[in-house]
Amino acid sequence: MCGIAGFCLSPSERCNSNKLGRKLLLSIEERGRDACGGAWRNYDNLKEIVVRKHAINASKWMNTKADELTVNASSAVLHTRYATQGSPDNALNNHPVCANKLALVHNGHVFNDDELFKRLNVRRRGQVDSEAIVALLAFGSGSVADLLPQIQGGASVAWLDATDRANVLHVARVRTSPLHVAQTERGSFLFASTKHAVEHSARKVGLKLSFQWDVPEGTYLKIRDGRIVEEQSFTVREAYSYGSYYTNWNDYEYGLLEASQGSH
Repeated sequence: MCGIAGFCLSPSERCNSNKLGRKLLLSIEERGRDACGGAWRNYDNLKEIVVRKHAINASKWMNTKADELTVNASSAVLHTRYATQGSPDNALNNHPVCANKLALVHNGHVFNDDELFKRLNVRRRGQVDSEAIVALLAFGSGSVADLLPQIQGGASVAWLDATDRANVLHVARVRTSPLHVAQTERGSFLFASTKHAVEHSARKVGLKLSFQWDVPEGTYLKIRDGRIVEEQSFTVREAYSYGSYYTNWNDYEYGLLEASQGSH
């Protein structure tokens, strides 16, 4: 069990993004204390995604380095890790997991990660099963709704894509793992693994919610400036057919300020 959370703010929202990020991260800490991290896009540079992750719990991170989290952020994805596969001492196993301009957080467990890497012809860098999801989205052929059903296991995911070059967030629920989303009165979008995390964090920073939703299995959402601009449904199934894939290992890189990622 891990925790995911994040936001995509409306341009009209009056909100301290650092405080919102801290409240969201701490609200999901109970779901994992082996590591934590986040990725976010800043208003002053929408082309760049900042990534931070540490092999400590969220409380310790906030007690020591809270100022580095989601400052001036327009959108963010956050994670607290309960480690089941891959040591937290290896930063590659902690979230966000990154590949080819994507930074992704995942709650759940992928059972066919080895098979996905083999079919994609992509070499894994860490040991965590979640890395197979970001590889699938980065190098698989087809739409998000074509790719996500190929995951065997449980998954709710959220990611930022540096190629969007805009205030865009992507979230999806494949199966089993929970995902709760909400929109504020000023049009911002919040999400987390639990309804409590969303409501508690919004209340603590003075955001009023106008809409809430437990995302059903087999749903992908694309959010821009806090508004859902695309929704795709896909069939969650146990039998999988794989299409054609392409990849170039030389393109499999972080490209997201990898040097800035901390470790403890």
